[in-house]
Order: sequence, then C-alpha cells, then structure tokens
Amino acid sequence: MIKRAVVCVCVVFLFLTSLVYAQSNESFSAQKGYEFLIDNANNGNYGNDIQTTAFAAMALRNVGELEYAGSAVNYIKSQKETNEDCYPKGSCKPKDTAFAMWVLNEYGEDVDNSEKWLFDAMSSALKQKWFLEVLTSNNGTCKVSYDKGDDNIQKDVEVDAGTFPGCVGSFPDTFFDLNACLQSGLLDSNPGIELDINCNDLGPSTTLSVIYNDGSSFYIIDEAVSSHYIASVENGCFGTAKKGACNVDASLYTNWHLGNVGAEFKVLLYLKNNFDEFKAIDNALLYFGTSDILKSVYVDNLKKIQRNDGSFDKKAFDTAIAVLALKDSGSVAEAEKAIDWLKKEQKNDGSWENNVLKTATVLYSAFSNSPISLGPGIPPPPPPVSSGFCGDGVCDSISGENSFNCDLDCTDSSSSDVCVVNGVCETHLGENAGNCAPDCTCGDNICDASESELSCPTDCGSLEGPQDGGFCGDGVVQLSEECDVIEATGLGDDFACPGQCIAPGQVNECACDLEKKGGFPWWIAIVIVIVLIAAIAFYVKTQGLTKQKRKPSGFDLGSFNDYPSTNGGKEAKEMPVRRPPPIKYGTQSSLDKELDKSIAEAKRIMKKL
Repeated sequence: MIKRAVVCVCVVFLFLTSLVYAQSNESFSAQKGYEFLIDNANNGNYGNDIQTTAFAAMALRNVGELEYAGSAVNYIKSQKETNEDCYPKGSCKPKDTAFAMWVLNEYGEDVDNSEKWLFDAMSSALKQKWFLEVLTSNNGTCKVSYDKGDDNIQKDVEVDAGTFPGCVGSFPDTFFDLNACLQSGLLDSNPGIELDINCNDLGPSTTLSVIYNDGSSFYIIDEAVSSHYIASVENGCFGTAKKGACNVDASLYTNWHLGNVGAEFKVLLYLKNNFDEFKAIDNALLYFGTSDILKSVYVDNLKKIQRNDGSFDKKAFDTAIAVLALKDSGSVAEAEKAIDWLKKEQKNDGSWENNVLKTATVLYSAFSNSPISLGPGIPPPPPPVSSGFCGDGVCDSISGENSFNCDLDCTDSSSSDVCVVNGVCETHLGENAGNCAPDCTCGDNICDASESELSCPTDCGSLEGPQDGGFCGDGVVQLSEECDVIEATGLGDDFACPGQCIAPGQVNECACDLEKKGGFPWWIAIVIVIVLIAAIAFYVKTQGLTKQKRKPSGFDLGSFNDYPSTNGGKEAKEMPVRRPPPIKYGTQSSLDKELDKSIAEAKRIMKKL
C-alpha cells in the first residue's frame, strides 16, 4: 500500500507540475506585447519620443509588420529640423538624432549629413594638458598637420634629441604642448582631431606618443614606433544638446548608433573614464561601441552582474539592452535566462512595466523574431496615376515599364539595397514593382506596396489571394501558408522563421516549426490527459482491491466455538460459512490491461520532460 501511495503522489505531482508549466508558458504572449505597442501609437508616433518610436519601428519591421513600421519611420522623418539633418525639430539633441540616424540607415536612407551634424555637436571631454612626445637621439624637424574646417594646417616643430627648443613652459622639456605651442586650445576645441605627425627627418628609430596629463598621472592615448604616424585623439563626448556639457547617457547611445552606421568612435576615451562597470546599460552599449579587442571585457562584466533570476537589477529596460549584447556575443545561456525573466514580467495588458518605451525595447531585443499578426495598419498613400507614357514620372508596371526600358520613371533597382534580383518578389524585405521591377510586376500573383486593387486587379483584386492558383512551393505566402520557399532554390518568403520553412512534399507543407511553438504546447495537453487517465485508473484499481479484501459483514470468523449449543448439550457442529471468492491476482481483465498501459505510457512520456 505504501508503494502504491508513493506512486499515486508522484503521478499527482507530475500532473500539477505540468499544469503549472503550461499556465506559465501560456501567460506570456509576444502577440499581446505588439498589440499593446500599436494600441499606444498615434499615426506612427510612439510616446511622443524618437527613441521609443525608433525601437518600435525596428521591432515591427523585424516581425514583418511593415505598414506599422513604415508609419513609425514616417513620423521620425517628420521630426527632422528644417535646415539641418538633426532631430527633433525645434530642439535638436544628439541622442535623438542618433536614434533617427540608426533607423533611417536601416531603411536605406542617406544619413551622411546626420552623421556630420553629430560630429559637429561633440564637445571636448578632457581639456588643457595634451602633449606630443618624440623619443629620438637625433636632431631635425617634424611636420605636424591637421584639418581646421576646410583647410589643412601644417606646423614645423624643431626637435633636439627629444626636446623642443621652440616650446618652453611649466612642463618637462621633452613634452611638446599641443594646446599652447601648436595652436591655442587646439584639442580643447577640436574633439576627435587627427594629427598627421611626420618626423622622417629624424630617422627610423623614433617613437611618437600623444599623452594626456591629469595631475601627477600621465596617460598614453596613442603611440607608434615609427617616424611617421597619424594619431587619432578620441577626446570627444556628447551632451544633451549640441556642444553641451558631457553626459554619459547621451554619449553611450550616440556612440552606439555611430557604430551602427559604420562611423568612427570618437568618445571612447571619455566613456572609458566615466562608465559604471556595475551598470548593465553601460557595459552593453560599450560592448557595441568599442573595438573587438575590448568587447570581451564588457561581456564579462555583464555576466558578473546578472542576477540569479536572469534579470539585470530587476529592470525590464536594462535587461533588454543587456540581452542585445549577450545575444551578439554568443552568450546563449545568459541571454536565454534574461529572456525567460522578461517573459515572466510581462503585464496582463501585454506591456512591460506599463511603459511604451520599455515594451518597445523588450520586443526589439528579445522577441523580434516571434510570429505576429496585427491586421491592417495605416493604409499607405495611393500610388501615383500613370499618364501612360515613359517620362510621366510614374513607373507603370502594368504597361511593362521597368528600369531597363524606362529609366526616366523607374530607378535602377538592381543597384538598390532593397532589391535583390532573384526572380522572387520578396515583399517582406520591402521589394515592390517600383523599386525592384525585375522581380516584381503586375501579374506575379503578389500584391506589393506599389500595387492596388485598381492598378493591378490581377494581384490585388481579392483579399483571399491570387485567383490563378498559387501553390505550396511557389515561394509566395498565400492563404493559410505561414511561409513558402521554392524547393529547388530555397528562395521565397521565410521571414517569420528563417531557415525553418518545411520543404514541399513533407508533412505540414509550408509551415514553420518556430511558429508551432506559440500558444499552448500540444504535447503538454496530451501528457495532462494521459496523467489524468492514469490517476483515475490507479484510484479505481486500488479501490477495487480494497473492497475485495474486506471481511463479509455479519461473520466473526474467530468466535464460532462460543455459540450456544442447539442439540441438547451435544457438541455443536461447525456451521457452514459463506466466504468471499478468492481474488485472482494472476489474471487481469481487459479494463485492467488498458489502464496499466495508460500508466506505462504516462511514465514513458514523463521521462522525456
């Protein structure tokens, strides 16, 4: 009985564990998160904030919700200053400009002018004591040149065995004061300056160093064992406004997004001296904003400060930013632990901490590959009407115009960053008949962004999809398909779950394994049913055995000799006793056999959990 009781308790425990696990999985919903996001938008404006709108635009783009993402991008564009490429209009800020530049660059926009504005907006971080040191035993002249506006300035510096006769001050004679002797306040007013130092006149055995002095400490900022070297002095920082006082937060985010567009880092010296190694955001953004050699330092810091529950300081935003760095660095276990914590922290309305910025950031960092369907967004403006001839300013795909036969109206899509000519109109990547004519035409069974029901009824005449018979394996998502690729080429629409689209001819054609993981896991439902059957079976079986072993009522098998004699004092004869039929333990009914099978099956499945 004890053994049976233990088994019964284990079965019930496994059942409850499965139920709790199922409920916890069911409580998280990326879909609800994105619904919360768009419910808090106003014509593409998320939180009246460029940073929030930028994270929302990137998250929505990554899950294929291009209409909502496009609306967010349009809002960001609307915030550009009239005469400058900075954001937002009326009060340009480096951090907001950096976020706008990041998103627009991801959408193929030219952001060179925004990048230039940011470098002009830098302030100098470390001032006053900047020196040039030339280690040599020879005499000669070094030519030092630098850019000042549109001009290149060159100065000759006399060197006598490592000293500088023409530059004397309250510093060692082996140091050349760049701010005093080269140009007054040169490095104070030119953060991120490059110095072309040519000391070939001194011979090859020369070492050139740029040094910063702070009290009794001297820091070598750049150094080369060479007689000719271009030294980059990364002495910049960003403030909350153009040329404002240095601000760590503004510098971190701006530096991150400058790296995202391939620009050089100019504020690392300031950040390395002012970041907090115990803050997740500081380490994560420095990971992205520094050279490969130092990246491991900041990832190691993240791993050290991650809490046991997977979070970073139990803050959704901090944890989301950390996830970006952990995923990029290949720290899979730490990233998954942080994402699991984020799942548990989602509110009932789909948000994180009831905040649009935090929700947008979490969705972008941790759930930008989730299968999402938000329905129609803000409709795009109607396409321009063609006058029917080449040169009317409209690329008319209906009449067959494209970049090859009418370059006046149609741009050369083969050189576009959006268009990848492969014979498939990949609308999820932004291709359409206007920007990718070789792949997208009216009649290709795909209603792209440049087509409408009026301009191309063949492709857009029905909400139910193409009328001439699309099929699984044609590379186009249609009807109930979740994804579709051409088996021979592997090309097609596999945006929702890259690399996981099942090839035609297999079970569940054109479905995505990744999408099947959403919602309530089917295998848990099966396990719960089996465990319930097993538990009921065990209960019925044990109850049956108990009833069979009970003594028959009305009989006391131990007191027959105490009955009074009924035959005149003669010894009483033993009275016949009805006994219960023997229990046949060696055989099982068909019901017993089926119940035992159910229990065995439940145990087998539990071992796999």
